[in-house]
Amino acid sequence: MIGEYSMYRVSETTGKVETLALPETLLSATDGGKGEEGIILYILAGKEYESPKVYSSTDLGASWQPLNNALLNELDIVTMAVCDGHPEVVYLSCNSWMHQLEDGSLQWRFGTLKSANGGDDWQWSYLANNDSILTNNYQGYWKDWYYGPGWSEAPKSIGVCPTDPDQVYYTDVRVVRSQNGGDSWHQVSSDV
Repeated sequence: MIGEYSMYRVSETTGKVETLALPETLLSATDGGKGEEGIILYILAGKEYESPKVYSSTDLGASWQPLNNALLNELDIVTMAVCDGHPEVVYLSCNSWMHQLEDGSLQWRFGTLKSANGGDDWQWSYLANNDSILTNNYQGYWKDWYYGPGWSEAPKSIGVCPTDPDQVYYTDVRVVRSQNGGDSWHQVSSDV
């Protein structure tokens, strides 16, 4: 069990509770699963007023490895989701952040990242700014075209099928689904 400040591991044979330290406090999300390579646990944790960092553990919380690379360090990560049966597949939602373009100007961006190898590498599965979908892989509806994708902002929650990491949903002010691991997304909720 993972709490806000510690992780607790209970022996199945003796019932003894072992307290394990977390690399950071103030958890914002936890997830994990058991696949062919074993159990992988993930946490989003950080300090107050800082974007959370991503950590993983392959030894049931005895040690944690930071997964933040240069890309993740500049992002405001909102939440994550992991496929239970394929825990090497992780999705992250990133809130708006300022990205510097080649001409030196700044642009707000947000989206969803995916790792298929336990966080060693990350690719954008959905990336947008206030005006357009930069990954060009989303089918929405009139509000997206009229107001631009910025009206809904970054995904607030993500869900992954426990047995198929290609079946993914996210929510912001609508429900959006991918059936191919984030290669394309389309809205499934009705316009309210």
